[in-house]
Amino acid sequence: MRKGNRRLNYEDRKKIEKMKEQGARVIVIADTIGVHRATIEP
Repeated sequence: MRKGNRRLNYEDRKKIEKMKEQGARVIVIADTIGVHRATIEP
């Protein structure tokens, strides 16, 4: 799991997109990627 102020890479963004399409909640996506939920929300 990632820590700190790293930026999202392309793979992270694709994973977020796929999980959103599948209806995953923001908090679940954030935990999976390893970032704060505010990073995921538009």
